Formats: sequence, structure tokens, C-alpha cells
Amino acid sequence: LMVYEDRELIAVMPANIDENGDVHSHQGLSYGGVLNRSPLLFVNLLEVYQKIVEFLSNQKIKNLIIKHVPSCFALRRDTNLIFSWLESDKYRTDIYSFIPKRNYDKPNKHRLRHIKKAMKKNFKVKRISDFSIFWDKLLIPNLLDRYNVKPVHKSSEIQFLAEFFPENILCYGLYEREDLRAGVVLFIHNKVVHTQYIAGDKNRKDGGLDYLINYLILKYNRKYIFSFGSSSENNGNQINSGLLNWKESF
Repeated sequence: LMVYEDRELIAVMPANIDENGDVHSHQGLSYGGVLNRSPLLFVNLLEVYQKIVEFLSNQKIKNLIIKHVPSCFALRRDTNLIFSWLESDKYRTDIYSFIPKRNYDKPNKHRLRHIKKAMKKNFKVKRISDFSIFWDKLLIPNLLDRYNVKPVHKSSEIQFLAEFFPENILCYGLYEREDLRAGVVLFIHNKVVHTQYIAGDKNRKDGGLDYLINYLILKYNRKYIFSFGSSSENNGNQINSGLLNWKESF
């Protein structure tokens, strides 16, 4: 949706319509809402949202569902206040983990023990230019085995995006000689490095995946917030405690 002031485009909202006719911003993205090129005063941003709601109402749309922007991504203001003025309903809450910039000390004792074990092995971290290597060898099998789901993106889609944004979409792999043992896809935007995909092989006892994450946090946290993303399941009603504990161990 595009919002104009006279003939000037001032805001856009990526969205999709589901099978029930509800509008989401956005079911294929980590977060949603209004994007605007230059800062808008609160009353102007509020009016933008009001115009969007009015437009959708005129289109016989009953529900607009917006994925809130996690605080670590917000550049100027928290839009929670906007939603309260719109008298909206909160339909789910997700728990979101991130490390503020220059705030990484060291992982907890359990995680540190795994990392020290990995440091004794012949591991090397390398950039992976062909995303299908990570997808086929680790990511797809890992997600199917552990969570019975598939990646949101195909490797060809991420490859396509990475060619347009080579400094913003990166894949790192942990290798033992020539064997890929773990991998991470990072999305880098403004002040945040976000771990979009993380996967390791079935041998978790030697700390390879922990070593890779620790390496990337040390590499990026001096300049960026390091985002682990959500640990919620079942439409936000359940916490994946194992996943959350692993993230919080850093």
C-alpha cells in the first residue's frame, strides 16, 4: 500500500491478504508496518496509519494484522504508542533475543565449555558464496529433523537477493577440513546483524555451532546489535525453551 501527501509518496506498507481476507504486514517477513523515507511527526505517522485503516475498511477488509518492529530495529520511535491510539488489539506476543551493541562479554559457563572444546579442533570459519551448499547439506535436513518445517526461503531466492545486496546478506560456514559442520545466514541492516538461519550437523557435542556463533558475535557486536530473533511457537502461545536457553547462554 502506498500513502501520498498530495502527489508525493510519503509512506509504504508491504502486506499480503490471507485466505480469510485479512491483511497482514507481513506473513513472509520478520516484522511489518509502515516504511517512510524521512522522519514523520507523530501526528503525521498516526494519520498515515489512520488512512490505511480507512482505505482497507472501504475495501471491506475486516482485520489488519501487523507484526510489530522489534525494538532493536526501530530507528526513531516505538510504534506501540501508535497502535494504542488506533485502539488496536494485541493478538500475540513473541519473545525476541538480541545483544546490544558492544555489550558482549562472554557466554555462560556451559556454552563456554563447548566453545573451548571446539577451539581444540581444526575448525575454520569461511564465507560461503553458494547458498545451496548450506541449504542442502545442513539447513533443510536440520529443520526437518528438529522442527518438521522447511526454510521460508529457497536457496535460489536467497542467492538472488544476495546478488543485489552482497554486503547485507552473508553466509558463514564452519569447516572441519573440507567438511561443512555448521552455518549461519546473516541479514545486515543499518545497526543490526540478524541471524536469519542457523544450522549445525548432528554432532553437537564438539561445540562447532557454538564456536561459529561466538566467532560472529565477536566479529560484529562491536559495530552492530546482534539479533537472534524469536523463540516463540504456536502463534506466540508457547516458548521453545531449548532454543531460548541456547540463545540466552550467549
